[in-house]
Amino acid sequence: MKLEIRYYLAIFQRRFLLFAVIAAAVIGLAGAVAVMLPTVYRTDAQLLVEPSLIPGDLAASTVSIGVLEQLQIIQQRLYTRSNLLDIADRLQLTTETVNATPDDILEMMRDRVDLDIRSGGRGQATLVTITAEAPNPQDALAIANELVSFVLEEDISFRTEMAGQTLSFFENEVERLGQELDRINTSILAFKNENVDSLPEGSEYRFNRQSVLQERLSQIRRERTQLTEQRNRLLEVFEATGNVPPAQDSNLTRSAAELRDLRAELNRALAVFSESNPQIRLLRTRIAQLEALEKTNAPAPAEPTTGTTMMDVQLAELAARSATLDRQIEAVEAEMAEIDAAIRATPANAIALDGLER
Repeated sequence: MKLEIRYYLAIFQRRFLLFAVIAAAVIGLAGAVAVMLPTVYRTDAQLLVEPSLIPGDLAASTVSIGVLEQLQIIQQRLYTRSNLLDIADRLQLTTETVNATPDDILEMMRDRVDLDIRSGGRGQATLVTITAEAPNPQDALAIANELVSFVLEEDISFRTEMAGQTLSFFENEVERLGQELDRINTSILAFKNENVDSLPEGSEYRFNRQSVLQERLSQIRRERTQLTEQRNRLLEVFEATGNVPPAQDSNLTRSAAELRDLRAELNRALAVFSESNPQIRLLRTRIAQLEALEKTNAPAPAEPTTGTTMMDVQLAELAARSATLDRQIEAVEAEMAEIDAAIRATPANAIALDGLER
């Protein structure tokens, strides 16, 4: 190994002059070429690109272009023939060739400008490096500024168009949802009007009214039974003694008493509810029914009882009172049937109404 090194060193010493001449020639040629080549100035600009602030999951139908795709589109637009020739014309850039054609200028611009996109990956920033070269620093700086302005303008145009599309999308959604809400509100109103007597908000009143009617029905039936027993006792006494006990007079019929109670209940309810409340409407309906019943059962003017027995008078009175009680039983049972049907329909109406409101 030492012999080989000594051998090469010996050759170098013997031919040192030749090596020196060749090295001097190469260095001189390189220096001449360096002096003869034109001076080139280079300007770099870096842009930090942020993603769109419009979340994709909020308006996925409008936000469809990512940052990298957007920059690639801008890059292709930057290298277009019209854009490069327009920059060269505005900056009055020329080539070394006299009477250069547009193709020569285009080739020169493509050699002098460069746009490099470096994506940092997911969760990292995207950098855009713009490079411009020119024979003098003023042109290099001017070209770099033009390229930066072009990229920023294109980026603003992209973002403005994207924001405009998103805004239009949301405006259309607001209008569509507003119309849908109007339609649903109309359906809710129609549903309430169709089921005004079986809505959930009237459940408490209907249960209370049902209890009152059940108690009232039991009371009327007891009175009806008492009248039947009174008639039977009257017949038994008459058959046994031939005499008739004095008639029991009542200054106020049951229907009149109920009418009085309902009017008092209506006055109390009006202090709390409005006229459109289902409870108020039911009370007024019941009062109207009882008033009509009172007019129908109003006693006729008293006639002389000459030629008639007290027995016939009392039996006729008992029969009239029994008929009145029978009509009251029918009215109460009819109202109870209506309330019972409304109570049974309330759960289904509550579910349907809740679905419409939800």
